Amino acid sequence: MIDIKYIRENPSLVSKSAKDKNYPVDINHLLEIERAYFGVLQKVQGLREERNAFTKAASNAVEEERNSYREKGRELKDKLEKEEHVLAALKEELDMLLRQVANPAKPDVKVGKNDKENEVVRKHKEPTKLSFTPKDHVELGQILDIIDIDRAAKVSGARFAYLKNEAALLEFALVQFAFETLIKEGFIPVVPPVLIKTDSMRAMGYMEHGGDEDMFQIPKDDLVLVGTAEHSIVPMHKNEVFLKKDLPRRYVGFSTAFRREAGSYGKDTKGIIRVHQFDKVEMVSYVPQGEDDKEHEYFVSLEEKFFQSLDIPYQVVKMCICINNYRFSIAEVEYQVSRRQ
Repeated sequence: MIDIKYIRENPSLVSKSAKDKNYPVDINHLLEIERAYFGVLQKVQGLREERNAFTKAASNAVEEERNSYREKGRELKDKLEKEEHVLAALKEELDMLLRQVANPAKPDVKVGKNDKENEVVRKHKEPTKLSFTPKDHVELGQILDIIDIDRAAKVSGARFAYLKNEAALLEFALVQFAFETLIKEGFIPVVPPVLIKTDSMRAMGYMEHGGDEDMFQIPKDDLVLVGTAEHSIVPMHKNEVFLKKDLPRRYVGFSTAFRREAGSYGKDTKGIIRVHQFDKVEMVSYVPQGEDDKEHEYFVSLEEKFFQSLDIPYQVVKMCICINNYRFSIAEVEYQVSRRQ
């Protein structure tokens, strides 16, 4: 959630940023609700003070005065309860509106029509040029008996896969390689829960603007399956305060991730590119305010180090805000290291 003070001081900027990300929100209405909330809050606080003073006076009243005190007490209680109900409704609406406000992008992030306008920052090596038409990963996986999509579909449905034999061993080898590398950098290794409370997911802003449609939820238990280890690592320090001297605090987490891939049907549907379940190593850090850009560049350098160690060509891409494509109207626009196909 963006600090309401920042929204109050920069209404035009926040409104434009939300519109650029295709998440328009009525900032004026939001601020009107905020003013109404604080207005009622003052009434409630005044009534509570009046109630406390009245309770103290009533306790010292003589017998013949108590009936009148009881009647006035009931009137004061009813009035306070009515205002508290109004306050709770305004607080609920204010929180809902605040969650809908997308984080403003960095000033140097441009607005584009689609992902083709992303900026390539740098490249490392070129993909190998083959003299023949290569088989795709699905066909190779079947030939080598390391990927089994058909049996996964039989057991779990579409967009699932079994990794077998060398593919299973390769996954654990890569995870171990990532952990060993990042532990040397001071990261704390963690295997987090894959189920978190709905309010934790909502508090991070992932459930707004249709984000909840991409999640597997268990309403009976008020739980959500994570879509990345980040979802359960970030709220690990919920309601805690770090001392500046203890930052940065960095974690490397491994977990299975679950995504419905809502809205992606028809895109990358063949094979194991956009599946409902996959495993992932994630870097998460807590840093002092103002050091986020520096930390992000550090993360990118580590990602590049992995690709270079594995001798995989890649490019670093600075993503634009794509106003005409929901899937690319992301809440945080950042540098990303992507494997070149």
